[in-house]
Amino acid sequence: MDKLCKAGSKVRMVVLPGIGHGRAAQASAMAAVNWMTDRFTGKRPPDDCVR
Repeated sequence: MDKLCKAGSKVRMVVLPGIGHGRAAQASAMAAVNWMTDRFTGKRPPDDCVR
């Protein structure tokens, strides 16, 4: 995440407690859809980087 932040990217860190690699896509699908919907409606992307 630090490299992306230093490069100027907008980064959102999502932690999925108890979810392994195999189920991460399923567990985060709704968050991904919401993120894309926000971008298409003109909302600014979330940014967890400290600037």
